[in-house]
Amino acid sequence: MRVLESSNRVRNGLMGILILLLVIGVGQSFASVPVLFAQPMYYAQFSDTGGLSGGDKVRIAGVDIGEVKSMEIEGDKVKIGYTLNGTQIGTESRAAIRTDTILGRKTLEIEPRGTTALAASGVLPLGQTTTPYQIYDAFFDVTKVLHNNLHGEHQPLTAEMRQIYWDTTLQNAGLVRRDADFVCIHDPQPVGLVRERGDKGRWVWRCHIDLADADSVSWSFLRQLVERFDGGIFHLPDYAKELSIPQFICPPAIDPLSAKNCELDRAEIDSVLENHGIDPKLPIVLQVSRYDRLKDPVGVIRGFKLAARSHPCQLVLVGAEVRDDPESAEVLSEVREAAGGDPDIHVLLMGSNAPREVNALQRAATIVVQKSLKEGFGLTVTEAMWKAKPVIGGAVGGIRRQIIQGVTGYLVHSSEGMAYRIRQLLGNPALARQLGDSAKQFVIETYMPTVYLRQWLLALLAIRDGTEAPVVALG
Repeated sequence: MRVLESSNRVRNGLMGILILLLVIGVGQSFASVPVLFAQPMYYAQFSDTGGLSGGDKVRIAGVDIGEVKSMEIEGDKVKIGYTLNGTQIGTESRAAIRTDTILGRKTLEIEPRGTTALAASGVLPLGQTTTPYQIYDAFFDVTKVLHNNLHGEHQPLTAEMRQIYWDTTLQNAGLVRRDADFVCIHDPQPVGLVRERGDKGRWVWRCHIDLADADSVSWSFLRQLVERFDGGIFHLPDYAKELSIPQFICPPAIDPLSAKNCELDRAEIDSVLENHGIDPKLPIVLQVSRYDRLKDPVGVIRGFKLAARSHPCQLVLVGAEVRDDPESAEVLSEVREAAGGDPDIHVLLMGSNAPREVNALQRAATIVVQKSLKEGFGLTVTEAMWKAKPVIGGAVGGIRRQIIQGVTGYLVHSSEGMAYRIRQLLGNPALARQLGDSAKQFVIETYMPTVYLRQWLLALLAIRDGTEAPVVALG
């Protein structure tokens, strides 16, 4: 038997200790293997998640280059962690949450910027990121300017605003079905989608705006898109423009069976009045519209106050939150200030049950007003007439087509004129009933779905088969 010498014992002992340490070290390192091989994480601050989820793709120029890994709330911000699979981006890069498909799947889109590389664990600050809601807020700012300019204002339409319009349009291009026989696009907001049309099908632009006094710069911007359609449909002959495509005049209609127009029993109407603190025994003057300066709600309050001096009544203004109108909150504030705490002025902001509640309020009203300064058509007038209400309307747009002076209602040009007609109708209930009955009959003959459907079928057939006439009146 061989005996180890003392020097070998020392050497072998040291080797054993070294092997033991290696085994322990390797054993411990197995727990951290993912760390050794993990991809670097990068971060971006957002005002909200924008619907983004863990596992969603990270893209540059439409190419998948990483994945969303984490989300963490930091005060009033959300810190989103993501990988880049070895791709480098600069510290000045921009990040935006986009909608990828018609099913609403989100992606994190990176726009590389800057010459200094973003280090691992680096953060793109809030000022360099955009959520879908911020994108659409900017888009709606632009389309509100377009809307107002098409109604006759002259606000600047800057290069930056045009770029926002094109960027948002491109984001939504995937929502259009290119295999459809007909695609109908409504108003200026989505009209740019026509640039993405395919070879199949016919495209129709439905314009709900009074274009008679449109700002020339804004209309020129829009016209280049409108003329890519196969036809345009307008409410009134006054709105038709010089275009290279055929135009069809087709007023809108109401659905008498919808929640907003169906019959309601008295108990439901009274319940709505009670919920909103409205006295059913005091005559009601009602306007239903967006809180928009073109609807002149402050002018309505002024006219009401003049009328109420001699004829006790109450005013109900009904509107809803409109996400695509960035001015609505400001206008609502102006309306509340003009109301001045008057207990007989009810300023309502309706919620999810709005159609049925609006129906009840229209049926409870003594007089309905629609004192618009500009109006495409004004279906709130049609709805009130369907319910046999006397209507006082601004002498503009489609309201002029619906109200036959002294037969189905009264047209006015000022708050003073509105006050005069309110006093006249409150002082003569028989006249109010007569106007209401005539108004309902006029709607039955003119603005029912059967008439509307016939007009649309004629327009679509003409667009499909072609027509030589530049403007065709269908109704």
